[in-house]
Amino acid sequence: MLILQGGRDYQVTVADDLTGWQRALAHRPEVTMRIHEHANHLPSPGSG
Repeated sequence: MLILQGGRDYQVTVADDLTGWQRALAHRPEVTMRIHEHANHLPSPGSG
């Protein structure tokens, strides 16, 4: 399973939501999580 997270996503945030997924799936070695720092929720790159 691949979980992609946008670093600029304010609807599903790295600090609040992704950490919950990391805790819940920590025992599953087939899960990969990637944070794309410049992506928003869509995931489109941007700034601001």
